[in-house]
Amino acid sequence: LVSAVLAGVVNNYREGLASGLTLRWIGEVWSGYGNTVWASLIVASLSVVAAVLLGVPCAYALARSRSKLAAAFEEILTLPIAVPGLATALALLLTYGSLQGFRQSYAIIVVGHVLFTLPFMVRTVSAAFQRPDLREIEEAARTRGAGFARRFLNILVQAVMPSIVAGALMVFT
Repeated sequence: LVSAVLAGVVNNYREGLASGLTLRWIGEVWSGYGNTVWASLIVASLSVVAAVLLGVPCAYALARSRSKLAAAFEEILTLPIAVPGLATALALLLTYGSLQGFRQSYAIIVVGHVLFTLPFMVRTVSAAFQRPDLREIEEAARTRGAGFARRFLNILVQAVMPSIVAGALMVFT
């Protein structure tokens, strides 16, 4: 690791530190691949936003549901993890290949990332929503007259925020 880092900051790799330090190589890499780095950060950020907007309500629904249909849905939700990524990409291309604008944009990459990372968000947040104390707090808020949106956004989401952040970090990486 040290050798790899030194290769990026010395004037001449063969001579090592004796050749002097420079940021020239980092500039060369950035000029060649800077756009790719920015594109990756944009895709990762959009994936986090989509996974939070889809995953948090889904996690709540799965945590509160006791039906076999919900359990089956949760198993189906984890399929992209079990299926190789290349197969998922091929399925996306076959399904949406005729939509040329979608296929040639970053949107298809974001959709692929969200499909793959959504189970991480849902499982992490769902476990937090299943805490017994949250059910009691939610019931207390309901008896005090708080509507669902207020209970969900002001109480439950705030209580599971550390899990949402953990899920978002997994999605981002």
